[in-house]
Amino acid sequence: GSVTVRAAAPVTLPHGPVVISIRPQHVVLRARAGGDVPGENAFGGRITRQTYLGEIRDYLIDVDGGGQLRAVTDPSVRHDVGADVIVELPRERCRIVEA
Repeated sequence: GSVTVRAAAPVTLPHGPVVISIRPQHVVLRARAGGDVPGENAFGGRITRQTYLGEIRDYLIDVDGGGQLRAVTDPSVRHDVGADVIVELPRERCRIVEA
């Protein structure tokens, strides 16, 4: 699948596939309510792994439409395995690179 993601600064895109790069600690997760519609640089997903590591929680998310993302959050952010979430990629933290 494909998603539209906006990056911090305009770039000249190559003719061909690109990859969005973002550090896992900059990915934002929030619970997805029934009628929740993702905004800019946001899409739905489902938690497939959640590991508590003391100072952080490490998540693996299956993204709606295909693919997976890793997110690292403060331990106070808690989503159980199987939970539907909204994944947000802050524009200022995204970098676009040639695939």
